[in-house]
Amino acid sequence: MTLYKIQIKDRQYLEWSIYTKNEDKLCDETITASPVENKMFHDDVFILNKNVVEIVESPIKKMVIPGVLVLKHNKTYGRHTNGKLLYKCIPDDPKIPSFLVPYEMKKMGFSKVFMNIYVTFCFSEWTQKHPLGVIHQVIGPIDELVNFYEYQLYCKNINVSLQKVTKKTMDSLKNIGDTEIYEFIDKKYSNIEDRTKWQVFSIDPDGSIDFDDAFSVRQMGNDITMVSIYISNVTIWLDVLNLWEHLTNRVSTIYLPDKKRTMLPTILSDNLCSLLSKYTRYAFTMDMYISNTTFEICDIKYLNTRVKLYKNYVYEESALLKDENYKLLYSLVKDGLSKINKYAYMEHIGDSHDLVQYLMIFMNYHCAKELLGKKNGIFRAVSRRHGDDNEKIPSLPPGVLNIITMIKSYSGKYVDIQKSGHSAEVLAHEMMNMDAYVHITSPIRRLVDLLNMIQIQKNMGLLELSPSAYIFYENWCLKIDDINKDTKSIKKIHADCNLLYVCDKKPELMEQIHKGYAFSQKELTHENSEYKYEYLVYLPNMNITSRFFSKEEDLLYTPRNYKMYLFNDEEKFKKKVRLQLITMTNL
Repeated sequence: MTLYKIQIKDRQYLEWSIYTKNEDKLCDETITASPVENKMFHDDVFILNKNVVEIVESPIKKMVIPGVLVLKHNKTYGRHTNGKLLYKCIPDDPKIPSFLVPYEMKKMGFSKVFMNIYVTFCFSEWTQKHPLGVIHQVIGPIDELVNFYEYQLYCKNINVSLQKVTKKTMDSLKNIGDTEIYEFIDKKYSNIEDRTKWQVFSIDPDGSIDFDDAFSVRQMGNDITMVSIYISNVTIWLDVLNLWEHLTNRVSTIYLPDKKRTMLPTILSDNLCSLLSKYTRYAFTMDMYISNTTFEICDIKYLNTRVKLYKNYVYEESALLKDENYKLLYSLVKDGLSKINKYAYMEHIGDSHDLVQYLMIFMNYHCAKELLGKKNGIFRAVSRRHGDDNEKIPSLPPGVLNIITMIKSYSGKYVDIQKSGHSAEVLAHEMMNMDAYVHITSPIRRLVDLLNMIQIQKNMGLLELSPSAYIFYENWCLKIDDINKDTKSIKKIHADCNLLYVCDKKPELMEQIHKGYAFSQKELTHENSEYKYEYLVYLPNMNITSRFFSKEEDLLYTPRNYKMYLFNDEEKFKKKVRLQLITMTNL
């Protein structure tokens, strides 16, 4: 018997399509089954038994659904059998119909003003006009930004609990012992080189405590300087604590204005794995030997080290700028390495932000070449968008150019080289003009970096992890599409929430005119769109990026004036910030 799948186009059920499930193609039969009459949801799978619809699979009935409970105006729709009043609940997904859910408003007092609230809910039954649901969690009123942030995570299905893995971490630490854990690691991995006496330091944003990376610089005779990049070796901690099977599906730490949602339990991300000064920590390390006269790299070596940082610096703080190790490293990169054509990974090294960015790119690129040689690893592939006029890019201010290049690299995707082949077209990172590129320098806060660290250490024979680690790696390689989808969702949520936060905290910015640079032009194909192009616009004075829709074709990389405005999306009960191009006609 043929299996069919229905796809609903809108919550009013005005349009829908039916596919044959096994072949996943539009059904060419004439099927008159009405999704309203048969009470069907989007993606329901059904059969026709003597022309009667029988639903065999209904994903939405098993989901936790994010939505807005409409309490404004206190409009109700009868009572549930449990005695509570029924209110309309509108799902975030426009393909899901409105539900009725029972809810009791507490502490109403004398107020007649009711605020809609963000909730999650589950399907209960569908016997009347509207399906019934039951509230799973109340997030909070829609007029509070912290609730909006949390709601966005549910809408993109990236809100996960770390409770179980945190408990497992604490139990494992308790079993081994806080002080004995280091002896246990040193005994298990005897080839870790001791560098606890070396002058190692980190540079990070103010307020950071999840330190992934650190640096040291040493003179090796008259003509050679050794620059070392240290990356927290998260794999060691996950292995000795037996955590591989307990990690969640979160693909990265999520930084939002109210707080960060860590990928790992905070005891790891902000403590044991973090390269905190004065504490013994473990690092995957790259040593590069640089000629002091030609600035050519004579050799690169990889190893695992035990370090104890002397300082966690903040970007551009006065103590950092006076540090002799920093000054030597900065000069070596700014006036040496970055001036050599084959090491010119950035157009401009202007401050400590640029220095760290350059060194991270350097390590990611050279680790990519190592992984490419073994034909394994997860690569970051980025192709140029059609319409990008790259000849204009060099005319941008250096700081703006670095930021735009970095943001444009976010448009790429992760590729498992073993599953996708290893052609230049597949692996190229065109935004950085590199034949191959990986992420490996942020394993505390990004899953792909952790996976690449597992693989590269295996390739080099630096560390033999437990079988669970390699099973963890292989399982995630089968879910690259999920990693790409969630990574894209996190980037969008981060940008939208930060923009709203800035406008909420500094409303005067909405009245000001801001210089901005449009990039990443995308031609719109919607028939009913009043605009022809979608751009990203970077506003340097606010250090934020926003989408911008326009009929104009020639905005790329040209400094133009923009103004921000706030509007309410009535359909989704969300606030959005949009940009307006300021011209002589609308001044």
